[in-house]
Amino acid sequence: MNAPHTLASLAAAAGASQKTALRALRGAPFVAPAVAAAVLAQAAPCDHARLLEGAATAARRPVVVHVSQFESSTIHELATTIGAELRRAGYEMLLYSAIGQAEDFHGGACAALHALCEGVILVMPWMTPGFLRQLEAAHMPAVLVEYSAETTTLPAVMADNRGGAFKVVEAMLGAGHRRIAFVGGAPHTGQGAAREAGYRDALAAAGMQAHDDYVVPGDFTFASGVQAAKRLLDLAEPPTAIFAANDEMALGVIDAVQARGLLVPDEISVAGFDDILAASYVTPTLTTVRTPLKAMSHEAVRRIVDAIEGRARGHGRTEFATKLVQRGSTGPMIWPA
Repeated sequence: MNAPHTLASLAAAAGASQKTALRALRGAPFVAPAVAAAVLAQAAPCDHARLLEGAATAARRPVVVHVSQFESSTIHELATTIGAELRRAGYEMLLYSAIGQAEDFHGGACAALHALCEGVILVMPWMTPGFLRQLEAAHMPAVLVEYSAETTTLPAVMADNRGGAFKVVEAMLGAGHRRIAFVGGAPHTGQGAAREAGYRDALAAAGMQAHDDYVVPGDFTFASGVQAAKRLLDLAEPPTAIFAANDEMALGVIDAVQARGLLVPDEISVAGFDDILAASYVTPTLTTVRTPLKAMSHEAVRRIVDAIEGRARGHGRTEFATKLVQRGSTGPMIWPA
């Protein structure tokens, strides 16, 4: 009997799909032992390297990049950079929109994604614990980017959100501010909670506690930053500095402060987080925490490709250091403490 000369003929002879046959040849996990044995038996007379090389483009499907919103500048930059990294690695990107599904169970989503792609990168996903458990059980190559809301066995790539927030508040304290407010973010990804924890850590390190009136909710949007700032400015003792959990809210805070006729930073200092493009173009330029989005994107792609091609290096999370970028929106405390 002639030995199979293509991945398709090998898969047919072994009674497996091309994807399963390719995983068996690569020695990747999650292939039934009997199926793997059948594939390898059929491939024994063949040149494995030639089969794998011939299958590299024919059997390779895209990697899905799963996003829960498009409005975020950070998500846009991450998705764009991940797409470029995937193409360099020889994969195409398929963008999957989960907009409007944040509170749903995502029934059938895992099966649909598994059928469409080689693996999935979830960028700041808004998902229920049920969907996370479903994704883990699917044994599909998957990587989370900027997600820490729930404990998971999936690999994750993220910035040091807590440490970055600490740096911002530490700098505000060093400039003489004592009435420092925090505008929180939506709870879905875990970023907001981590950044609030860093805010509280820095105050505690200075022997202070967060004032309940100075911690107000937001949802990572410009509009929520405006509303949060109005609430803070209406206090009998408004803050002299406001730290927002992302740049878009910080820009909203600046808009609201200036609408009251107050000066930034002379009367109120404002800082954000992420260092989006707009942060260096607004007036005044925005003090913020720079997250290494390119390095995070590169790592996410490296980990998904390793998982797809059977070189998985285990689970766990990779956390990248952040950098405080001080610009024109923060300064020394001038109002009386």
